[in-house]
Amino acid sequence: MVSFVSYEQLHKDVLDFARKAPNDLAGIIGIPRSGMLVASSLALQLNTSVTDLYSFAKCGEFTPGGRRLESLQRRPSNMVLVVDDSVNTGRSMEEALRLLVNFPGFRFIAGALYLPDPPPDCKSVDIYLRTLRRPRLFEWNFFHHPHLTRAMCDLDGFICADPAVDDDGPVYREFIRHAPMLYRVTRVGTIVTCRLEKWRQETEAWLHRHGVDFTQLLMMDYATARMRRLAGNYAAWKADHYSKSDAILFIESSAVQARTIAEICGRPVLCIEDSKIYPASPSS
Repeated sequence: MVSFVSYEQLHKDVLDFARKAPNDLAGIIGIPRSGMLVASSLALQLNTSVTDLYSFAKCGEFTPGGRRLESLQRRPSNMVLVVDDSVNTGRSMEEALRLLVNFPGFRFIAGALYLPDPPPDCKSVDIYLRTLRRPRLFEWNFFHHPHLTRAMCDLDGFICADPAVDDDGPVYREFIRHAPMLYRVTRVGTIVTCRLEKWRQETEAWLHRHGVDFTQLLMMDYATARMRRLAGNYAAWKADHYSKSDAILFIESSAVQARTIAEICGRPVLCIEDSKIYPASPSS
């Protein structure tokens, strides 16, 4: 089962992590990029200043504004929390701490919300919230995650906007040629779309133009859109391809279809519409 953490869960976990952090921090340093998301939220919860790793490494200072400076100067603590959203091998955190060795006036505490299960054999993290089984996906950065090459995914409603029309004429052709991009994925495995096979040329041209690197494109082989609608087997067709594949995940735009695909396959489906994994995972 894929461990998936949504934005909603992230917010709850930041609140729990804030209770584990020292009460009197001089500030928080976030490791770009995802660590800044956690660092900023924690700084608001703990009422302290925040900066990114590389800005601090240049000058060893936080740059709070206005009246915040006075309250920070009154703090006797020299403890600074260096935080990332997750730690995998521990190397990124170790590299971050090495950048900070030239500032002996501070005591740096390394923290992360999530560690893999089992945790890595490293001593680079002082505090963490919980472990997650691999493979792990986070809603805030999974669009460029290497695991996407091992996944199957929907097209309309995920990578591309859903068609405003559904026919076989020139209006539909123009839409799929110029449809807006929704989620800017870099590379994916197999795209499974209910578009008709006869629109392959236009679809592949759109994907290439938007820089989407994909392994395979599966399309429905009906003569007309009306025949496809009469068959009405969208979720079952996707589930059949998913069942026969070695993909670790299916990414679906529709909650109704996501539930059905998961029920048929008994395998995880990540739904874009409601940011859930079907069937529900204990760690999602």
